[in-house]
Order: sequence, then C-alpha cells, then structure tokens
Amino acid sequence: MCRETMSVSANGTGKRSAVRLMALAACVLFTAAMFLSSFYILTHADHTHDHDGLGGGCATCIRIQAAESLLKQLSTAVVTVAVIFGGLFGIFFSLKTCASLSGFLTLVTLKIRLNN
Repeated sequence: MCRETMSVSANGTGKRSAVRLMALAACVLFTAAMFLSSFYILTHADHTHDHDGLGGGCATCIRIQAAESLLKQLSTAVVTVAVIFGGLFGIFFSLKTCASLSGFLTLVTLKIRLNN
C-alpha cells in the first residue's frame, strides 16, 4: 500500500488531482458564501427590531451589516480577478494575432512537401 501511494505521488497525478480538488472546494465555498449572504439579507430585510442585544443594538441588523460587508469584499475580489484575467487574455490574444500577422514563413506553413 505504501508503494502504491509513492508511485502515484511520484507520478505527479496525485498532486495534480489534489490541487484541482482544493480549487473546486474553494470555488464551491466562495459561491456558497455569496449565495447564503444574499439569501440571509433578503429573508431578514423586513425583521422586527430586538433592541435587547449587546449595547442595545439589534442583533439581526448587525448580522445583516456583516453579510453586506462580506458581499462587498467578495464582489471587489471578483471584479479585480475578472479585470486581471481579462487584461491577460487581451494581451495574449493581441500577441497571438500579431505573431500570426508577422508571417513566420516555414515549409510547413507554405505547405511544401519534401519527400521525393
């Protein structure tokens, strides 16, 4: 059993699948946090105020403010990542277009066969 584990990790497929699983888990947790925060805000928006909490504040209002703060932070992160990846995609696309227009002439691109 120990040898099987070593062969899988030495091959690299075990690490690759673990990284993919962690990335999937992070995406699921990120989506769940955004969805549940929005759901909490929508369901408790019209609540009765309970001013008997700590410092005389309404506990539900405090939780709604925390959920709104979480949504603001997460949406800022999403916009930042979208702008970065969009910019990188634009740069790579323009480089690919420029490389194809510069006309690297090889025998393969000219479709010349060299067999006799």
